[in-house]
Amino acid sequence: MNAVEFLLKEHEKVRQMLDEINDESHKPETKKKMFNTLCDDLLRHEAMEHKIWYPHFKANEKLDETVKHLISEEKHAEKAINQFDKVESNEEWEKLFLKFKQDVLHHAHEEETKLFPKIKKMFSEGELENIGHEMYSFKQQYLKENN
Repeated sequence: MNAVEFLLKEHEKVRQMLDEINDESHKPETKKKMFNTLCDDLLRHEAMEHKIWYPHFKANEKLDETVKHLISEEKHAEKAINQFDKVESNEEWEKLFLKFKQDVLHHAHEEETKLFPKIKKMFSEGELENIGHEMYSFKQQYLKENN
């Protein structure tokens, strides 16, 4: 699977998890457990992008501002995740979650609409396949090391 397809698949999984967490039928404890699983996935995703994905094009002048912006959003996501530790009420948690969900969806949308079309023009299908394989391997290794 090429790198862009791999990331689109990851984005779809995150969207589904966010929707599931947001389901009103779940108890707060259940939502928090699902959120913790999502956070683990997002932190792994971020590590993968920083180690494998971004280095392939981060120095490209055409993408420089786009990449910097997306990286700063990811750093913001990690800080946002840490804010959940300070939340005391379920109501406050829900508000923070909705903001978090909105930010994550915005980030994915920006990658998909601003970055991915440029990447598809910069790399051949073979190169994207190789990067996708690197990302898949990273994910598998990360899961082994962190479980």
